[in-house]
Amino acid sequence: MGSPTSSVLPTFVSSFISRSGNGLGLDLPGLHYDPNLLLHAQQYIEIYRAIPSRANVTNKIKVAGLHDRGKAAVLEVETLTFLQGSGEVLCMNRSTIYLRGAGGFSDSSEPFSYATYAANEVFPVTFPDSTPSAVYEDCTQKSQA
Repeated sequence: MGSPTSSVLPTFVSSFISRSGNGLGLDLPGLHYDPNLLLHAQQYIEIYRAIPSRANVTNKIKVAGLHDRGKAAVLEVETLTFLQGSGEVLCMNRSTIYLRGAGGFSDSSEPFSYATYAANEVFPVTFPDSTPSAVYEDCTQKSQA
């Protein structure tokens, strides 16, 4: 399948998220928002097997969470990507999207937190206790700030 000398970078799976005219790939009845005010807040991926360099895939998309923040809404979209034919799951993407102007549809929900995820979905980050193998420093220009 694909080229035996080519490998797919793990971050490539973040491009598997389906998109349509509204920018999300989802039409959510009752949720009205201006796509120009959409802010991509977070991207989380899990990769379950090596991604083939050539394959046909199918995405199954669901709303994993919707939080009313008053003047805005926080939307969590989860996409499972399957190999066509075998149905084997390749990866899972979870996008958190901040929708300015889309809130006020209910009483404000509990503060948004990933603390409600199952323990096996959140992994602690550990950093090695050693000097870095490389360092890159750069300055932000005044015109960029």
